[in-house]
Amino acid sequence: MKAKPLFHIFTLMLLLTSVIGVWQHARASASIMTESGISIITRDLSVWNATYFGYVNASTYERWQFTFTEPHAFKVTVTPISGDLIPLLTLLDASGTPLAEATGSLTSTQPAGNYAIQVQPASGSGYYMMTFREMEMPPTETPVPTETPLPTETPLPTETPLPTETPVPTETVPTGPSVTTSVLPTSILLGQSSTATVRLNNIPTGGYSSAEFVCSFNPALISISNIVITTLFGTDPAVAINGPQDGRFIVAIAGSNGQKAQIGGNVFTFDVLGLQAGQTNIECTARVSTGTGVLTTIPSVGDRLTIENPLTETPPPTETPIPTETP
Repeated sequence: MKAKPLFHIFTLMLLLTSVIGVWQHARASASIMTESGISIITRDLSVWNATYFGYVNASTYERWQFTFTEPHAFKVTVTPISGDLIPLLTLLDASGTPLAEATGSLTSTQPAGNYAIQVQPASGSGYYMMTFREMEMPPTETPVPTETPLPTETPLPTETPLPTETPVPTETVPTGPSVTTSVLPTSILLGQSSTATVRLNNIPTGGYSSAEFVCSFNPALISISNIVITTLFGTDPAVAINGPQDGRFIVAIAGSNGQKAQIGGNVFTFDVLGLQAGQTNIECTARVSTGTGVLTTIPSVGDRLTIENPLTETPPPTETPIPTETP
Protein backbone atom coordinates (compact mmCIF):
# COMPACT_ATOMS: atom_id res chain seq x y z
CA MET A 1 0.00 0.00 0.00
CA LYS A 2 1.27 3.50 -0.85
CA ALA A 3 2.22 6.00 1.85
CA LYS A 4 -0.53 8.52 1.02
CA PRO A 5 -3.52 6.13 1.55
CA LEU A 6 -1.90 4.93 4.80
CA PHE A 7 -1.57 8.54 5.93
CA HIS A 8 -5.21 9.28 5.12
CA ILE A 9 -6.34 6.25 7.15
CA PHE A 10 -4.19 7.29 10.11
CA THR A 11 -5.33 10.89 9.84
CA LEU A 12 -8.95 9.68 9.79
CA MET A 13 -8.52 7.86 13.12
CA LEU A 14 -6.58 10.57 14.97
CA LEU A 15 -8.87 13.45 13.89
CA LEU A 16 -11.93 11.61 15.05
CA THR A 17 -10.94 9.88 18.31
CA SER A 18 -11.05 13.17 20.22
CA VAL A 19 -14.73 13.82 19.40
CA ILE A 20 -16.29 10.37 18.86
CA GLY A 21 -17.94 8.62 21.76
CA VAL A 22 -19.51 5.63 19.93
CA TRP A 23 -18.70 4.34 16.46
CA GLN A 24 -20.46 1.65 14.49
CA HIS A 25 -19.46 -0.55 11.57
CA ALA A 26 -22.51 -1.08 9.34
CA ARG A 27 -22.65 -4.02 6.92
CA ALA A 28 -23.89 -3.53 3.40
CA SER A 29 -27.24 -5.31 2.98
CA ALA A 30 -27.74 -4.88 -0.77
CA SER A 31 -26.51 -3.05 -3.83
CA ILE A 32 -28.67 -1.25 -6.41
CA MET A 33 -27.46 -0.51 -9.94
CA THR A 34 -29.16 2.50 -11.57
CA GLU A 35 -29.77 2.91 -15.31
CA SER A 36 -26.93 5.43 -15.45
CA GLY A 37 -24.48 2.81 -14.10
CA ILE A 38 -24.22 4.14 -10.53
CA SER A 39 -23.96 1.50 -7.80
CA ILE A 40 -25.94 2.37 -4.64
CA ILE A 41 -24.85 0.35 -1.58
CA THR A 42 -27.56 0.11 1.09
CA ARG A 43 -26.67 -0.09 4.78
CA ASP A 44 -28.72 -0.19 7.98
CA LEU A 45 -28.72 2.40 10.80
CA SER A 46 -29.82 1.07 14.19
CA VAL A 47 -28.13 3.19 16.89
CA TRP A 48 -28.74 6.83 17.86
CA ASN A 49 -25.83 9.18 18.58
CA ALA A 50 -23.35 6.91 16.80
CA THR A 51 -20.70 7.46 14.16
CA TYR A 52 -20.44 5.54 10.90
CA PHE A 53 -17.85 5.51 8.12
CA GLY A 54 -18.16 5.14 4.34
CA TYR A 55 -16.70 5.89 0.93
CA VAL A 56 -18.35 7.45 -2.18
CA ASN A 57 -17.27 8.56 -5.63
CA ALA A 58 -18.89 9.40 -8.97
CA SER A 59 -19.96 5.79 -9.58
CA THR A 60 -20.64 4.59 -6.01
CA TYR A 61 -23.24 6.07 -3.60
CA GLU A 62 -24.25 4.80 -0.14
CA ARG A 63 -27.82 4.69 1.21
CA TRP A 64 -28.29 4.37 5.01
CA GLN A 65 -31.74 2.93 5.93
CA PHE A 66 -33.57 3.40 9.23
CA THR A 67 -37.08 3.01 10.72
CA PHE A 68 -39.03 5.30 13.10
CA THR A 69 -41.80 3.81 15.25
CA GLU A 70 -42.78 7.33 16.38
CA PRO A 71 -42.02 10.91 15.27
CA HIS A 72 -38.39 12.02 15.66
CA ALA A 73 -36.28 15.12 15.07
CA PHE A 74 -32.75 14.27 13.99
CA LYS A 75 -29.54 15.61 12.47
CA VAL A 76 -27.20 13.81 10.10
CA THR A 77 -23.71 15.24 9.58
CA VAL A 78 -21.21 13.94 7.02
CA THR A 79 -17.58 15.08 7.34
CA PRO A 80 -14.96 14.36 4.63
CA ILE A 81 -11.81 12.75 6.03
CA SER A 82 -9.84 12.14 2.83
CA GLY A 83 -9.71 13.22 -0.79
CA ASP A 84 -11.55 16.26 -2.13
CA LEU A 85 -15.07 15.06 -1.27
CA ILE A 86 -17.93 17.55 -0.86
CA PRO A 87 -20.81 15.33 0.37
CA LEU A 88 -24.44 15.74 -0.75
CA LEU A 89 -27.12 14.28 1.61
CA THR A 90 -30.63 13.33 0.45
CA LEU A 91 -33.42 12.20 2.81
CA LEU A 92 -35.67 9.60 1.09
CA ASP A 93 -39.01 8.08 2.11
CA ALA A 94 -39.88 4.38 1.82
CA SER A 95 -40.62 4.72 -1.91
CA GLY A 96 -37.32 6.49 -2.61
CA THR A 97 -38.91 9.92 -3.05
CA PRO A 98 -36.58 12.76 -1.93
CA LEU A 99 -37.87 14.68 1.13
CA ALA A 100 -34.90 16.98 1.81
CA GLU A 101 -31.42 17.66 0.48
CA ALA A 102 -28.36 19.42 1.91
CA THR A 103 -24.59 19.59 1.65
CA GLY A 104 -22.60 18.38 4.65
CA SER A 105 -25.39 18.41 7.27
CA LEU A 106 -29.15 17.74 7.18
CA THR A 107 -31.72 18.35 9.95
CA SER A 108 -35.31 17.11 9.73
CA THR A 109 -38.40 16.04 11.69
CA GLN A 110 -40.36 13.04 10.38
CA PRO A 111 -43.29 10.89 11.56
CA ALA A 112 -43.12 7.11 12.03
CA GLY A 113 -42.06 5.27 8.89
CA ASN A 114 -39.16 3.92 6.85
CA TYR A 115 -36.50 6.34 5.58
CA ALA A 116 -32.98 6.46 4.18
CA ILE A 117 -30.14 8.95 3.98
CA GLN A 118 -28.29 8.77 0.65
CA VAL A 119 -24.69 10.03 0.62
CA GLN A 120 -23.16 10.93 -2.74
CA PRO A 121 -20.53 13.41 -3.91
CA ALA A 122 -21.63 16.89 -4.87
CA SER A 123 -18.08 16.87 -6.20
CA GLY A 124 -14.88 14.91 -5.64
CA SER A 125 -14.58 11.56 -3.86
CA GLY A 126 -13.21 10.09 -0.63
CA TYR A 127 -13.88 8.55 2.77
CA TYR A 128 -16.27 10.24 5.19
CA MET A 129 -17.55 10.10 8.76
CA MET A 130 -21.31 10.25 9.38
CA THR A 131 -22.98 11.05 12.74
CA PHE A 132 -26.69 10.28 13.31
CA ARG A 133 -28.05 12.19 16.32
CA GLU A 134 -31.50 12.63 17.82
CA MET A 135 -32.66 16.22 18.43
CA GLU A 136 -35.41 17.69 20.61
CA MET A 137 -38.79 17.77 18.91
CA PRO A 138 -39.66 21.37 17.99
CA PRO A 139 -42.72 22.77 19.80
CA THR A 140 -45.80 23.43 17.72
CA GLU A 141 -46.40 27.17 17.51
CA THR A 142 -49.75 28.90 17.13
CA PRO A 143 -49.49 31.19 14.13
CA VAL A 144 -49.83 34.87 14.95
CA PRO A 145 -52.07 36.83 12.58
CA THR A 146 -50.06 39.22 10.47
CA GLU A 147 -50.97 42.87 10.19
CA THR A 148 -51.65 44.42 6.83
CA PRO A 149 -48.72 46.75 6.15
CA LEU A 150 -49.44 50.43 5.65
CA PRO A 151 -48.65 51.84 2.23
CA THR A 152 -45.17 53.30 2.04
CA GLU A 153 -44.34 56.68 0.60
CA THR A 154 -42.51 56.83 -2.69
CA PRO A 155 -38.99 58.09 -1.89
CA LEU A 156 -37.73 61.20 -3.64
CA PRO A 157 -35.06 60.58 -6.26
CA THR A 158 -31.54 61.10 -5.00
CA GLU A 159 -28.67 62.59 -6.92
CA THR A 160 -26.23 60.17 -8.47
CA PRO A 161 -22.85 60.66 -6.75
CA LEU A 162 -19.81 61.37 -8.88
CA PRO A 163 -17.64 58.30 -9.51
CA THR A 164 -14.66 57.99 -7.20
CA GLU A 165 -11.27 56.69 -8.16
CA THR A 166 -10.71 52.99 -7.50
CA PRO A 167 -7.91 52.65 -4.94
CA VAL A 168 -4.93 50.45 -5.80
CA PRO A 169 -5.28 47.17 -3.84
CA THR A 170 -2.69 46.60 -1.14
CA GLU A 171 -1.75 43.34 0.57
CA THR A 172 -3.54 43.04 3.91
CA VAL A 173 -3.29 40.59 6.77
CA PRO A 174 -6.64 38.84 7.50
CA THR A 175 -8.45 40.26 10.54
CA GLY A 176 -10.48 37.06 11.15
CA PRO A 177 -9.31 33.47 11.71
CA SER A 178 -6.19 32.77 9.64
CA VAL A 179 -2.92 30.84 9.48
CA THR A 180 0.44 32.59 8.95
CA THR A 181 3.89 31.21 8.15
CA SER A 182 6.89 33.36 9.14
CA VAL A 183 10.59 32.71 8.48
CA LEU A 184 13.43 34.07 10.65
CA PRO A 185 15.90 35.10 9.42
CA THR A 186 14.44 35.82 5.98
CA SER A 187 17.87 35.79 4.28
CA ILE A 188 20.57 33.11 4.67
CA LEU A 189 23.73 31.90 2.93
CA LEU A 190 24.12 28.56 1.21
CA GLY A 191 24.43 25.83 3.84
CA GLN A 192 22.87 27.96 6.58
CA SER A 193 19.50 27.34 8.28
CA SER A 194 16.44 29.42 9.14
CA THR A 195 13.42 28.63 11.34
CA ALA A 196 9.83 28.75 10.06
CA THR A 197 6.89 29.15 12.48
CA VAL A 198 3.27 28.29 11.65
CA ARG A 199 0.67 30.17 13.73
CA LEU A 200 -3.14 30.14 14.07
CA ASN A 201 -4.61 33.63 14.58
CA ASN A 202 -7.96 34.94 15.93
CA ILE A 203 -9.33 31.54 16.95
CA PRO A 204 -13.12 31.91 17.48
CA THR A 205 -14.96 31.22 20.73
CA GLY A 206 -15.20 27.48 21.28
CA GLY A 207 -11.76 26.80 19.82
CA TYR A 208 -10.52 24.27 17.26
CA SER A 209 -10.59 20.55 18.04
CA SER A 210 -8.33 19.63 15.10
CA ALA A 211 -6.52 21.08 12.10
CA GLU A 212 -4.77 19.91 8.93
CA PHE A 213 -1.88 21.93 7.45
CA VAL A 214 -0.46 21.57 3.91
CA CYS A 215 2.90 23.35 3.53
CA SER A 216 4.60 24.04 0.18
CA PHE A 217 8.12 25.16 -0.78
CA ASN A 218 10.71 24.94 -3.60
CA PRO A 219 12.66 21.67 -3.03
CA ALA A 220 15.41 22.78 -5.45
CA LEU A 221 16.35 25.69 -3.17
CA ILE A 222 15.65 24.44 0.38
CA SER A 223 15.13 21.30 2.45
CA ILE A 224 12.79 20.89 5.45
CA SER A 225 13.53 19.01 8.67
CA ASN A 226 12.91 18.89 12.44
CA ILE A 227 9.12 19.53 12.50
CA VAL A 228 8.27 20.26 16.17
CA ILE A 229 4.67 20.44 17.49
CA THR A 230 3.76 22.89 20.29
CA THR A 231 1.12 22.45 23.01
CA LEU A 232 -1.44 24.80 21.38
CA PHE A 233 -3.88 21.83 21.10
CA GLY A 234 -3.16 20.78 24.67
CA THR A 235 -0.84 18.18 26.14
CA ASP A 236 -0.19 14.96 24.24
CA PRO A 237 -2.12 15.85 21.05
CA ALA A 238 -2.60 13.24 18.31
CA VAL A 239 -0.22 14.09 15.43
CA ALA A 240 0.41 12.71 11.93
CA ILE A 241 3.14 14.01 9.58
CA ASN A 242 3.46 13.09 5.90
CA GLY A 243 6.58 14.16 3.98
CA PRO A 244 8.42 16.38 3.19
CA GLN A 245 8.30 15.11 -0.39
CA ASP A 246 8.16 16.82 -3.80
CA GLY A 247 7.99 20.30 -2.30
CA ARG A 248 5.20 19.76 0.25
CA PHE A 249 4.40 18.13 3.58
CA ILE A 250 1.22 17.63 5.63
CA VAL A 251 0.76 17.98 9.41
CA ALA A 252 -2.51 16.83 11.05
CA ILE A 253 -3.14 17.66 14.75
CA ALA A 254 -6.08 16.85 17.05
CA GLY A 255 -6.45 17.63 20.74
CA SER A 256 -6.83 14.55 22.96
CA ASN A 257 -9.30 14.05 25.82
CA GLY A 258 -11.47 16.97 24.66
CA GLN A 259 -8.61 19.51 24.61
CA LYS A 260 -8.79 22.28 21.99
CA ALA A 261 -6.78 25.21 20.66
CA GLN A 262 -8.61 28.04 22.46
CA ILE A 263 -6.45 31.10 21.70
CA GLY A 264 -4.15 32.08 18.83
CA GLY A 265 -0.57 30.87 18.99
CA ASN A 266 2.25 28.89 17.35
CA VAL A 267 1.22 25.40 16.17
CA PHE A 268 4.57 24.02 15.00
CA THR A 269 8.04 25.01 13.77
CA PHE A 270 10.46 23.49 11.28
CA ASP A 271 14.04 24.05 10.12
CA VAL A 272 14.87 25.30 6.60
CA LEU A 273 18.30 24.59 5.05
CA GLY A 274 19.58 26.60 2.04
CA LEU A 275 20.60 24.33 -0.86
CA GLN A 276 20.87 26.74 -3.80
CA ALA A 277 20.89 30.51 -4.29
CA GLY A 278 17.50 32.07 -5.06
CA GLN A 279 14.16 33.03 -3.50
CA THR A 280 11.31 30.71 -2.47
CA ASN A 281 7.86 31.18 -0.97
CA ILE A 282 7.06 29.09 2.11
CA GLU A 283 3.35 28.86 2.95
CA CYS A 284 1.14 26.54 5.00
CA THR A 285 -2.60 26.44 4.30
CA ALA A 286 -5.04 25.07 6.90
CA ARG A 287 -8.41 23.37 7.28
CA VAL A 288 -9.80 23.53 10.83
CA SER A 289 -12.64 21.88 12.75
CA THR A 290 -14.50 23.25 15.79
CA GLY A 291 -15.75 19.76 16.66
CA THR A 292 -19.00 20.01 14.69
CA GLY A 293 -17.82 17.57 12.01
CA VAL A 294 -17.15 20.26 9.37
CA LEU A 295 -13.68 21.07 8.00
CA THR A 296 -13.30 24.74 7.03
CA THR A 297 -10.49 26.35 5.02
CA ILE A 298 -9.23 29.59 6.57
CA PRO A 299 -7.16 32.38 4.89
CA SER A 300 -3.38 31.89 4.84
CA VAL A 301 -0.35 34.20 4.54
CA GLY A 302 3.12 32.86 3.69
CA ASP A 303 6.65 34.25 3.81
CA ARG A 304 9.64 34.49 1.42
CA LEU A 305 13.18 33.21 2.06
CA THR A 306 16.27 34.44 0.18
CA ILE A 307 19.33 32.17 -0.17
CA GLU A 308 22.57 33.91 -1.18
CA ASN A 309 25.99 32.69 -2.29
CA PRO A 310 28.70 33.34 0.30
CA LEU A 311 31.09 36.14 -0.62
CA THR A 312 34.64 35.05 -1.40
CA GLU A 313 37.35 37.38 -0.21
CA THR A 314 39.97 38.51 -2.76
CA PRO A 315 43.46 37.87 -1.34
CA PRO A 316 45.64 40.99 -1.04
CA PRO A 317 48.28 41.39 -3.76
CA THR A 318 51.70 40.11 -2.89
CA GLU A 319 54.58 42.55 -2.93
CA THR A 320 57.25 42.13 -5.60
CA PRO A 321 60.64 41.84 -3.88
CA ILE A 322 63.14 44.61 -4.72
CA PRO A 323 66.28 43.18 -6.31
CA THR A 324 69.44 43.66 -4.27
CA GLU A 325 72.66 45.01 -5.74
CA THR A 326 75.49 42.58 -6.18
CA PRO A 327 78.57 43.86 -4.40
